[in-house]
Amino acid sequence: MRHATDFSIGRPVSACLPTGSAGQAPADSPDKWALLTTFTAAVPEYGLSHRAVTVLRALLSFFPKRELPAGKGAAIVFPSNTTLSERLGGMPESTLRRHLRQLVDTGFIARHDSPNGKRFARALGTEIRAAFGFDLSPLARRAGELAQVAARLTRRAEEIALLRAAILAHRNDLLTLCEVQGRDPAAFAALLDFTRLMLRRKVGPEELRALDTRLSATIATLAAPQDPVETAGEIPSETPETSVSNSENERHIQTEKKSVSDSEGRGRDRTRSENDTGPHRAPPLQLQDIPTTFPTFSEFFPEKIVSWQMLRDRTELLIPMLGIDRPVHVEARRGMGEDTASLVVLCILERFAEIDAPGAYLRRLSRLAARGLFDVVPMLAAQRARVAQAAGKIVS
Repeated sequence: MRHATDFSIGRPVSACLPTGSAGQAPADSPDKWALLTTFTAAVPEYGLSHRAVTVLRALLSFFPKRELPAGKGAAIVFPSNTTLSERLGGMPESTLRRHLRQLVDTGFIARHDSPNGKRFARALGTEIRAAFGFDLSPLARRAGELAQVAARLTRRAEEIALLRAAILAHRNDLLTLCEVQGRDPAAFAALLDFTRLMLRRKVGPEELRALDTRLSATIATLAAPQDPVETAGEIPSETPETSVSNSENERHIQTEKKSVSDSEGRGRDRTRSENDTGPHRAPPLQLQDIPTTFPTFSEFFPEKIVSWQMLRDRTELLIPMLGIDRPVHVEARRGMGEDTASLVVLCILERFAEIDAPGAYLRRLSRLAARGLFDVVPMLAAQRARVAQAAGKIVS
């Protein structure tokens, strides 16, 4: 029959180490606080609450060494429930016992009970040779498992965060495109409501990925480039003199790749030529249509706009008046093309009372243009429709 003094358990750790190894942490003795951090990240996998993490932290605080040994019975702590409750800020003992039981049931700590069920230690000389209480060594033995679970859950959480950010961006893109193109967002009410509900719930990456794909497809369909010839025929005009005919648009399309546009007459610099070739199309609007399409702009600058360079110069004067930072405007010119960016600024001027943050609005459009999701044609069509509607109200 073995006596209690024969067990190499309890504190200090040196009592459980081979001769000559005292003061050296074994290879399987992880840092207890680093292990607690890993455990905290992994608790959802085991159905534990963060109150259980708090109780485990209190138990670890009673172990004197920073390294937690993995040997069975080598990391026993023996605080009473009253002492534990005090260290936990007055946690009720019923709650404390429940979380201790959960930690035992999940195998992260083990009970090492005395015959009378009390927690205490017995010393031989100056060393503790027998202790009865909670053994924390199972936590150290499962360090590798906890690290794998924590890494997997952390990656899953990061993926969910990225998908939620992408969904929010796509939702804003959809609303921005509806606003730019003069569409009623109610046409997408079902999708927008479903997006709002999904973002409020705790859902997995599979559901979020499916929603992200659905939003991307909707945006791609909405942002598909429109034929300027067809769009021009649909845009309402105030008078026959200000309408854009199909023949004018055909001539514009044929000449948009030239280094010098007929609509400018002269003065296109090298930067303008480079910006409006490749992915940027020349804006489908004639300079003579500027006054009728943008009446507010004409009130600021009543003189006739004779070149695109002149329009760009006037736009530069409007930027600080609209509260748009210079870098934002530069980004818009780079992403849309200089002339298209000028027309977008004029559209913002016409709707200045409706747009809360013109700079942020222009930045969103620039990012849409950089991704190939922005077309100025519907924006111009919506602007002309607003002008025609306002003229109709005045006449009536």
